[in-house]
Amino acid sequence: MADRPDARAEVGPRLLHPVEVRGARVAYAKATALRMASSPHSMIAMTLVLWAISSNVVTPVLGAVVGLGICAYVERHHRAEAWAFIPRRRQHPGRDEPALWSAAGKLLPLCALAWALGAYVSVLGVREAPTLAGSMAVGALAALALAELAALLWDRLAPRDRRVDAAPAVVVTTSVVGSLLVLATGIVTILDRSSWEQSGFLVGAGVLVAYVTLLLLLRLVPRSIRCVPASVLPA
Repeated sequence: MADRPDARAEVGPRLLHPVEVRGARVAYAKATALRMASSPHSMIAMTLVLWAISSNVVTPVLGAVVGLGICAYVERHHRAEAWAFIPRRRQHPGRDEPALWSAAGKLLPLCALAWALGAYVSVLGVREAPTLAGSMAVGALAALALAELAALLWDRLAPRDRRVDAAPAVVVTTSVVGSLLVLATGIVTILDRSSWEQSGFLVGAGVLVAYVTLLLLLRLVPRSIRCVPASVLPA
């Protein structure tokens, strides 16, 4: 009887993630930081802070969307650079990100949003906010809540390499619950202190949907380019 082939030869080389490749970790860490900075939570937080110090309703929105949109593009560049250290046949895109990295990536933008909501609400109590800003904020917060629920449902049904969020399931679920609490609190508080305008609500929701769509489109940028010899990769 012939000897059984080595199990490793049957399954082929071990699949890798950028966090396992020394040269790729720096680029992946930069991408993780930029993804935090350009997340929808961060975009809304930046807009709220600018509204709190500005009497203009349009400029803060444009500044946040354009500025953080550029951050999102640069983030994709660094993420592609990190994956480029690994040959395509050895990439493991469906693997969960490290729990600590994922938790930090969820917690920091959420804390920024909570702080920005507090700053914006405190301004509502002492001076008149820009016209439509309150309703736009409510629309954006409501749209973000629906987007998070939709992403959570998609990630439960989609293949692992097609997930919106590569964080471990427990991290994603916990962050969504915390985010919904912050968003609901913000919506109720803002509605209590500002006037309601349906047009503002729709504009705010539309801006958030457009920004999330932009982030998803940027993920289509190719990332599986081999630029280093396989000899430098872990076995």
